[in-house]
Order: sequence, then structure tokens, then C-alpha cells
Amino acid sequence: MSDNINQQSGLLRYSEQCKKETEIKVRNTLDKMKREGRDINYEAVAQEAGVSRATLYNNSDLRGEIALIKNEEVERKKKNLVKEEKDKIKCLDSKIAELRSIITKLEIDKKNLIVQLVDMEHLKDENQQLKKRLNIKTV
Repeated sequence: MSDNINQQSGLLRYSEQCKKETEIKVRNTLDKMKREGRDINYEAVAQEAGVSRATLYNNSDLRGEIALIKNEEVERKKKNLVKEEKDKIKCLDSKIAELRSIITKLEIDKKNLIVQLVDMEHLKDENQQLKKRLNIKTV
């Protein structure tokens, strides 16, 4: 009977030791993957650590760590998207300001050309009147 109890306690100790080693291996893998900036999901972690996905799902501590890291990744990606969008908006605002400046310059040029056109029409009329006067005097 005592041999049976010794065997059971030995198996339990061995099981706990294996569980701790697996947790250490998975945590090291998570740290490595985070440093490398890799996407973290159950499949990738399981493959990298050399454990089954079931091991990750069944261990609530590891499952919680992976969920926490995935949430951090999602938040980081959201912040990056927001930053990218803000950068795009700044770039577009700058382009809009540049185009408004060009439009203003073109409007001024248009007004000047209209004034010149009106002046040319007056000069043309004046020229025709002078030609008529000259024709009348020379006849």
C-alpha cells in the first residue's frame, strides 16, 4: 500500500514538474515572439513552444497571458492605425492648403486677365475710331 502511495506521489510530483517546465517554455516563447514583433495566437505559440494547443487552452494562466498579449496587440494596432490616419489627414490638410493657395493665385491672374481683355477691347474700339477719322480726313 505504501509503495502505491509513493508511486502516486512520485507521479504527481513528476506531473507538476512537467507542468512547470511547460509553463516556463511557453512564457519564454511568448517573450521571444513579443520581442520579435510576431503575431501571437494559440497556433503560433503552440508550434514555437513545441506544445499542443490544448495545453495552452487547458492552462488558465497561459490562456490568460496569451489573451492579454493579444489584447495589447489589438490596442497597439489600433493606435498605429489612428496615428497613420492622423498622418494622412495632416498630409491631406497640407495638400488642401497648397491647392487653395494655387486657386487664390489663379483667381487673381484671372481678374488681371479680364482687366487686360477689357482694356484691349477699349483700345480696339479706339483704334477703329481713329482709323475712321483718318479715312475721313484723307478723303
